[in-house]
Amino acid sequence: CVLLVSLFGIELSTAAASQADEKSALQQIRAAHLAATGKCDEAVSIAEAISARDAATERLIGKCAIEAQQYSKALISLARASELDPDLAGVNLYRAIALYHLEDYPGARRLLDDARVVGEEAALLDFYSGLLLLRDDRPRESALAFERAAIRGPELVEPAASYYAALAWQSLNESEPLK
Repeated sequence: CVLLVSLFGIELSTAAASQADEKSALQQIRAAHLAATGKCDEAVSIAEAISARDAATERLIGKCAIEAQQYSKALISLARASELDPDLAGVNLYRAIALYHLEDYPGARRLLDDARVVGEEAALLDFYSGLLLLRDDRPRESALAFERAAIRGPELVEPAASYYAALAWQSLNESEPLK
């Protein structure tokens, strides 16, 4: 009788754990959908309520924190994402973006290089590389990076990429970019 009760208790706890996992998975899907449709505040609210967040959910919280200009908060979530899954795409890139806005330019540069090695989002990589090159007074390289960004992902970086490219070319007093 004790064995039967023990087995039944194991089945109940397994079923409860399975329901909790299913609920977390549904919350993660809902949060991802909300973030993808531009509703980061609501997405973060749902994501932060998940008790056992996975790396993708931590990355989502970090990306939304960047959008809200909460760069320190972004770094915390993105560090958790990196700990949970060191190979998760986008983490180095978004950490670099947060560091750039916190004016840690060497750290941003290092993480952009790491992100480039694993082939993360090229348009954002080029855009933020362009910003760093502009800060380093390397206008030709900066302008080319902005132009690559505009070609690779105009929906992500325009019109800012074209604006910064024009500023960089103008600083060289060149009317036509050299390619």
